[in-house]
Amino acid sequence: MGSSLPAAKSLTIWDTSPCPPAPGVPVCNWPTVLTTDQPWLSVGSAAGTTSLTTSVSVEPASLAAGVYTGNIIATATELAGSPIRIPVTLTVSPAPKYSYNLEPTPVSLSFEWTMGSSLPATKSLTIWDTSPCPPAPGVPVCNWPTVLTTDQPWLSVGSAAGTTSLTTSVSVEPASLAAGVYTGNIIATATELAGSPIRVPITLSVTSPVTPATLTATPVNLAFGSVALGNDATQSVTLTNNGSSSVTISTVSLSGPGLAASGISSGQVLASHQTATLTITFAPTATGSVNGGITITSTASNSPTTVATSGTGVAGASHSVVLTWNPSTDTVAGYKVYRATTSGGPYTELGTNLDASASFTDNSANSGMTYYYIVTAVDSLGNESAYSNQVSATVP
Repeated sequence: MGSSLPAAKSLTIWDTSPCPPAPGVPVCNWPTVLTTDQPWLSVGSAAGTTSLTTSVSVEPASLAAGVYTGNIIATATELAGSPIRIPVTLTVSPAPKYSYNLEPTPVSLSFEWTMGSSLPATKSLTIWDTSPCPPAPGVPVCNWPTVLTTDQPWLSVGSAAGTTSLTTSVSVEPASLAAGVYTGNIIATATELAGSPIRVPITLSVTSPVTPATLTATPVNLAFGSVALGNDATQSVTLTNNGSSSVTISTVSLSGPGLAASGISSGQVLASHQTATLTITFAPTATGSVNGGITITSTASNSPTTVATSGTGVAGASHSVVLTWNPSTDTVAGYKVYRATTSGGPYTELGTNLDASASFTDNSANSGMTYYYIVTAVDSLGNESAYSNQVSATVP
């Protein structure tokens, strides 16, 4: 295999009749037809007469290594000893292998591609062999016929065939691939070399594009409306990380009186597409409109994130709590009244003057609150008694 085709050989077909012919026999050279029973076997002259000499040829180029048999059939229809079959044997030997190796430079190639970006640039690959040049005695060449193929549809070479010392471009086509790591090979084959074929590994990494992290707030405006003094109103803001990387919240800053925030701490991390809830409380300290805002600083690309706030403090409805008690049996200069918003105190004194009567009206009570009261008695020297029993009052 790989060598020149075998030379044609000669074949003569003759017969046993005497010449000149015997009495009653018309001729001594008889019409003869030659055929073959194999497609790789042919004769130069397919018809003639006995004493016919023809060339015989074989065409083994399409055959694998092995031993093949066929026949040339010679037919002279007027002769009893016809047809005859002349066996033909064809031995196809493998092409000789020379003890040299194919080698690649570089030994492998890697490509990277981010989806949606330009395709990776082509890279260069050289296939060479270890045979000396000029060739050693008995070796026909030093650059050997070489074929390059690939085993992946996304992988291609610029030159599919040539000789060793072949340099080709290598390209990848990742547009139809999902994110992931793909491997393939370029196969270099030089059939006459013992160290053939070789496989050159190719790696292709396909990644999804990185979306910059952005932090958004919903809603971006908080309107608390009218809130009575002494009361408060609460609303929530949802913070969302819309990117593919995490976001770290640094600070939550408030501007405007009466605002307080809870639910999110400094250093809190939001993973990709994670949400967190920020609770905002408005407790007006004076009557009138108040405009403010919330500023959230973070590692997001759109930092800071802001939320506007508005609200109005209004005077609460007028309420009072009337307290009465049994007067002390001792002589006293007056009484002090104390109030707390938690049972058991701490208590705050109401008013600054002693009240000589056994009653008191608390005109600073707010709607919706529960208050806890105690009373003490004070003598003329300023000595104050222990606390009275506690009583409570809930303002509607």
